[in-house]
Amino acid sequence: MFNKDYLQALEAANAGLANEPDNVDCLNQRTMALVKLDKKEEAYSTINDALLEDPENSLTHANTGWAMLEHGDHKKALIHFTESLRLNPNNEWAKHGMIEALKARYFIYRMFLKYMFWIGNLKGNKQWMIIIGAYILVRILNNVAETKPQYEPFIMPVVIAYAVFALSTWVLMPLFNVLLLLHPQGRYALSPTEKSTSVLVFASLVTGLISLLIYTFTGIDGFLFLAILGLSMMIPISGMQLHRTPKQKKILTVYTFVLLALGLITVALAFMGRDYLVTGTIYAVMMLMYQFLSNSFIIR
Repeated sequence: MFNKDYLQALEAANAGLANEPDNVDCLNQRTMALVKLDKKEEAYSTINDALLEDPENSLTHANTGWAMLEHGDHKKALIHFTESLRLNPNNEWAKHGMIEALKARYFIYRMFLKYMFWIGNLKGNKQWMIIIGAYILVRILNNVAETKPQYEPFIMPVVIAYAVFALSTWVLMPLFNVLLLLHPQGRYALSPTEKSTSVLVFASLVTGLISLLIYTFTGIDGFLFLAILGLSMMIPISGMQLHRTPKQKKILTVYTFVLLALGLITVALAFMGRDYLVTGTIYAVMMLMYQFLSNSFIIR
């Protein structure tokens, strides 16, 4: 929407409505701009006008659902997404919204969704400032904990919380999609790619946790690195379901397979008692680079 210039989008919609007050497309655009600008009452008023003008418009119901979802009312959002799909079963905007509304039934996912809406509404430079700033801050805290051990008990909980949060922003979406496979509406709303990605992420998580448990009892390095591989590969696997251009998807898919190959080589070397420092280091660096590469495709 105008490169996230929501004021410009609002002005364009208002100009269109000045010439044609009942134009449903302009009403829809005005609604979404107002939602992003957090002008809640005006947004609801505009979307009601659009619904009154054309109550059988699938796009209008989908936009209403997204407006409700962004402001935390997942129950009403689901009603509008369902109506949108009744009017047009092929409305992908409504399908995606229904998936998010169904997952928003869970408190953890609602909090995650709020964060995603918040950071998603920021312009690209501000998003990068937050992502890079948080990473630098954690690195600084790590260094302080290493040089001044007396502060470690206070710093490490913050570092761990950040690590868990950072991982969750990648994997919560596909993991909660696994739950939707058991839901009568959710399983039909999910695309084949979303279903397969969710199963792979879940399998990666299970592999990591079981390997970590075995390592705890055996102390065998191979299982430790298999646990690291399983848990870390959740990030690039989950990234494959995000909506990007075919070229970007191809790049990230190849990157993911290279990461997996490096990880498996490192695990094999660890089990054989061989030196795994080189491949392990390359894997760690590439995993870090993946996150910046993937974010660069998303952030505009």
